Formats: sequence, C-alpha cells, structure tokens
Amino acid sequence: MSDRDSMQAMLRAALCDVVHEHAELFDFGVSERGLVHHLAVALRPMVPPEFDVDVEYNRQDRAGDMKREVDGGRFVTPDLLIHQRGVVDFAGNVLVLEAKRVSGRQKRDREKVVNMMSRYQYRYGVTLAFGTPWLAFNPRWSWWDARSLSSDAASAAIVSNVAVFTLKEAEALYETGRAVAQERYDARRSFDGPGYAGFGL
Repeated sequence: MSDRDSMQAMLRAALCDVVHEHAELFDFGVSERGLVHHLAVALRPMVPPEFDVDVEYNRQDRAGDMKREVDGGRFVTPDLLIHQRGVVDFAGNVLVLEAKRVSGRQKRDREKVVNMMSRYQYRYGVTLAFGTPWLAFNPRWSWWDARSLSSDAASAAIVSNVAVFTLKEAEALYETGRAVAQERYDARRSFDGPGYAGFGL
C-alpha cells in the first residue's frame, strides 16, 4: 500500500467516524468549519503523535509568520492540515485539505491547495465536498501528489472529483449515523440527571 493509499484510507475512516457520531450535523446543514473540526478530531488518533492535526492554522514557521499565497500575497487559512508546526518541508508537511459543505464551485479551493503545496511543500493536497445536492452525506474528493504537481490545478489532480464511497455505502453510513443520533437525542430527553450541576454550575 502506498503512502497515498494509506492517507486516503485514513481520511475515509475519519469520514466514517464523523457521520457515525455526528450525522445530525449534516441534517442541520452546519458549515464546513463545524464539519472539519469533527474530521480533525476523528483523524487525531490515526495520525502519528509527532504530527499535528490543525484546523484553520495560518502560521508557517517558528517565527509565527503568516502563510501567504503564491499569487497576490493574500493570507491563507487552510481548512485542515496534517503537519509538524513550524516545519516547512516535505518531511513535516503531509497534507493540506480544503472543504466545502456541498460539491460544486471548488475551483478556488483547487487553486488554493496547489498553491499551498507548491509554496509550503505539502506532500498531498485534497479538496473535499461533504455532500451533494441530492444527499447530505455523499462526499467527493480530489487529490494531488507533490510528485506530479503542475501549475494547472485541474490537470495535475491524480484523483479528480470522485466519490469517496459508493452511493449505497454513503446512504448506509448516513442512515446508521442518523439512527445513532436519534438514540442519543432520545437518551438526552429522558435524562433525569444533575443537569448543569454536572458541570459544577
């Protein structure tokens, strides 16, 4: 299994965890920031401890300089990074991910990922859409590998806008997650515990 295969398997497993534990977030239509947070939480135990999993991390080195895009010098805040904070090389920068709630209109994200890979030496880049207009959880992704990178983001993709799961798998995962969410909701409504006192309030 290649490094990329391992990374894809890890991200796929984290997506399974997110929909299993938080399917209601897809029903509620929360923003990608809320979903990416839970994706990072699911990824953390899968990532070797010497690497960090950060959401909206915008620093580039130990001096704390802000990340800037190659073109225009704008500041960038990637949705999710797997990296070593303060390191700017292929050994420390593993993956940069940009996410959207629903597929479509990801051209800017593709350009941002390729720019980040070029400038900050990330090995892999991913654009991820959590859902599609016809199913709230039906993720699609595109992947880039630094070894095959070119300036044209669309043609450089090694995997381009493909489904992470088959439609049948996505529907089954989503329905299972919704059942878990409903059980959790029912348990909370029938809970006769200390309420806020459990927080010491």
